[in-house]
Amino acid sequence: MTRDKCVLLGLMVVSLVVSEVANGQCDGDFNGDDVVTVDELVIGVGHALNGCPPPLPTSTATPTATWTPTSTASSTPTATPTATPTWTATPLPRCGDGLANPEEECDGSDLNDRTCLDVAGEPFGSLTCTAGCQLDTTRCSPVRFVDNLDGTITDHQTGLMWEKKCAVCGGLHDVQNRYPWQGACSVGNAPCRTDGDCAGEASCEAADDQGTDLTIFEWVEQLNGDEFAGQVDWQVPSIEELQTLRNLSTFDPAIDPIFHQAACADLTNPSCSRTRSSNHWSATTLVSDPESAWDVNFDEATVETGGKDGTSSVRAVRQAF
Repeated sequence: MTRDKCVLLGLMVVSLVVSEVANGQCDGDFNGDDVVTVDELVIGVGHALNGCPPPLPTSTATPTATWTPTSTASSTPTATPTATPTWTATPLPRCGDGLANPEEECDGSDLNDRTCLDVAGEPFGSLTCTAGCQLDTTRCSPVRFVDNLDGTITDHQTGLMWEKKCAVCGGLHDVQNRYPWQGACSVGNAPCRTDGDCAGEASCEAADDQGTDLTIFEWVEQLNGDEFAGQVDWQVPSIEELQTLRNLSTFDPAIDPIFHQAACADLTNPSCSRTRSSNHWSATTLVSDPESAWDVNFDEATVETGGKDGTSSVRAVRQAF
């Protein structure tokens, strides 16, 4: 083949390729970068000569994950806060903190389990604690009942202070006096203990054995009004308090001898003290019968009940310690 024929043949091939590409039958941009290179042109000529068959399917390779070590920034150490120990001072034992320590005899109500018997050798009474944490034995007593020389007797076993009674002395302390538990309001006739139980201007009227028209509660009001023995907190005893006076080892009257001695009028004289061998009122109502109240018969120290309208003896009491 001559040189001219070769050139002519080349031009024809190029024309064919251009024609096929122009017709969209053979795309020479095989890598899709919008640029047809010489290599792609050569490939295109081959495709054109074969009628631009569809390209063989290309396998899509599944990308394989390749581990690429990455630089990991070293973390800066973070300081972990720690609790700062707090020192708490434990207060030293001191007088007045309510706890008796080895250096104290007592502190407040803490008496170190001491009693009058082991401290003072006296079986009755109660210890107290001074402001200086020292045991006070002034309330201890070798005997249970002590006459206070002011018309009262203190029971060092219960801490109760009792009114003394006198004979042929008249007045509020006469052993022969007997009073009803309750009276009736002058208007409406409702049961009453004192005038305060009645409405308006009505008064509480009672029929006692002395003609003083007092109930036991009005009687004790008068004791407080008179500040008997320098006190204003006298009251009618409960049945529990009244029973502490019973002496089952004797009778007529069944009470400690200090409450029943000579029949005289001077209450400040320890020898002058009387008890009537009869029923003595308590302030305690009988639950099953509100119209009755409990009492103690000091003839034989029996606990009984009586109708509130009836009359009986009464002895005032207060808490001494």
